Amino acid sequence: MSLFLANSKQFKNSESAAESRVKFSKVLKCKWGTDPLFLGSYSHIAVGSSGDDLDAMAEPLPKRSKDGDSCPPLQILFAGEATHRSYYSTTHGAYLTGLREAHRLLKHFRVR
Repeated sequence: MSLFLANSKQFKNSESAAESRVKFSKVLKCKWGTDPLFLGSYSHIAVGSSGDDLDAMAEPLPKRSKDGDSCPPLQILFAGEATHRSYYSTTHGAYLTGLREAHRLLKHFRVR
């Protein structure tokens, strides 16, 4: 446990030095590892794959035309930790890709 939490008055139930350990009254724990749909799965880059594959997976559908002139309407956007080139398998990768796709929508609809 970090020194910050151990010394924080917010997390102490007592001010005495003898009882200065952090005490929790309630803990919420996920059971992701035993969920039958996921079994603790996470994304990873497979052998022979690269960041280019993650970038391709993050591209919205339908894809832009080859000429670049016509921009089809965005129909499906992909966010999530598995679509971040550098931070796959992380919570901050999921967060950053959510921001990326929100920005993509704002740009597409020309919202400032």
